[in-house]
Amino acid sequence: MKIRVVLVCLIAIFVVSVAGHGRLWWPSGRSTLFRWGYDNPPNYNDNELFCGGFGHQQNVNDGKCGVCGDPWDGPWPNEAGGTYANGIIVANYEVGSVFDVTVELTANHKGFFEYRLCVNNDVTRTITHDCLNQNLLTIAGTSDTRWYVPDDLKRNYTVSVQLPSGLSCSQCVLQWRYKTANSWGTDPDGTQCTGCGPQEEFYGCSDISIGFDDPVATTGTTTTVDTTSTAWTTTTAPTTTTAVQTTTTAAPTTTTAAPTTTTAALTTSTAASTTTTAGSGTTSALESGCYPTELYASSPGMDQWCIDNCAIGNCPASHCYCVTWL
Repeated sequence: MKIRVVLVCLIAIFVVSVAGHGRLWWPSGRSTLFRWGYDNPPNYNDNELFCGGFGHQQNVNDGKCGVCGDPWDGPWPNEAGGTYANGIIVANYEVGSVFDVTVELTANHKGFFEYRLCVNNDVTRTITHDCLNQNLLTIAGTSDTRWYVPDDLKRNYTVSVQLPSGLSCSQCVLQWRYKTANSWGTDPDGTQCTGCGPQEEFYGCSDISIGFDDPVATTGTTTTVDTTSTAWTTTTAPTTTTAVQTTTTAAPTTTTAAPTTTTAALTTSTAASTTTTAGSGTTSALESGCYPTELYASSPGMDQWCIDNCAIGNCPASHCYCVTWL
């Protein structure tokens, strides 16, 4: 009987330790860059940047966490100089604009999201919590700094946040913080409830620029986002694709594809009778479906990646385009 009890306990501990939770999807977190095709080391546990786990964070580090979700006491692979932090700036935004942040929850624990921004301008320099706390971003159209998860689904959540007026940078670090609310706890005032007191936390860091059309220290694909016209373009050669929200224009031989959500996910595309041009050159007689652009056409697994991700709304025009024959 004692042996059985020990085995059950070990199994329970194992299940808790491998449970996935959430990742900063776009602008891509450092550990998630490989999922977008960037030449960056893969972190297949990019949805587990949770400060080393709740017990480690609370019992060993007195509630403290690394700025990007690594344990406070290290190692820090998601901070400058670490395995996944290689100065890849994924997006440029206009000064003072509203932009969208997408998070994928692979296990939903309710709670809330917060977003902070550190002006760093040096991809080799580590950031601090003090720097991040200077710019706690508000949810667009409100004075709120917390966005509460409205349901308990496993899916992508896109939140519009407001950039501070006058703030620009060649490299800023965007931090996503997710404080869950699925455990019983006690608040400082003595209130007890599910979600009270210390809870499990998840983080992600993304490198972006603000007000710089040509960000420095960038490798891979950089996306320039124009938040005033809801248009966005990829700036990677050899071919540039422009997608304009909610409208689709079909020329005799070219196609401009339109995203239907603020996450720039392509869901439909109108093709001409014989050829389609959508960032991948001219292709004849394609079957209806989603395909990798020229830049990623030779990347292993991208055909299936576009099929799978475009079907669920993750279809960046820099990576994929879709064809629908009428």
